[in-house]
Amino acid sequence: MHAVPVADEVRRLLPAGGAAYPSIVAGTRAVAERLRDPDPDDLAGPLAAELAGVWSGVADRVVTLTRGVERLAVDQRVRPGPDVVCHGDPHLGNLLLGPDGQVWLVDWDDAVLAPPECDLMFVLGGVLAFAPVSAGQQKAALAGYGAADIDPARLAWFRCATSTGGVDRKPRPSATGNNKGKELVRSLPPPTYTAPGALRQDPGCAAESPP
Repeated sequence: MHAVPVADEVRRLLPAGGAAYPSIVAGTRAVAERLRDPDPDDLAGPLAAELAGVWSGVADRVVTLTRGVERLAVDQRVRPGPDVVCHGDPHLGNLLLGPDGQVWLVDWDDAVLAPPECDLMFVLGGVLAFAPVSAGQQKAALAGYGAADIDPARLAWFRCATSTGGVDRKPRPSATGNNKGKELVRSLPPPTYTAPGALRQDPGCAAESPP
């Protein structure tokens, strides 16, 4: 898929991968501020109060991730990677296996133009702390993918943006008692897992304390 030349029409239609990161960072910080100093009305229900407590336990991770996104974005502007058609969400739930062994990649709602790392992060360690990709799975995926020149910093940037993305929407208190936001916050991976290599090699990013 990544080897297919990008037609002019496709280039006009597809958004750039990661382009929404400024709004993601701003939204995440707004939610963090709301939960750090909540209005009494926000804590009226037990779910909202528990969510605020859970968030406080991962606040440092969120700060490190958002600052990591911004820091690594500078490198992406200086060293932009090759734009290819990326699925944007190629997890196992979006793969279908036909009776003849043919594999189909479905659900292209998140398709973007981006460097290959935008998709490869799903198999290079994975993006979920509770479901890491094993060494054997990674080896099998890369054997099928073929030779790849992977940029660690670019990979880390997409993983940070993906881990932070959605936090500004999903963990808001729900009047229906839905616990998806709480579970999302609890599942936030440590920064060193989310961005292996790049954040660990960037002491300035990892060592910064919350404001």
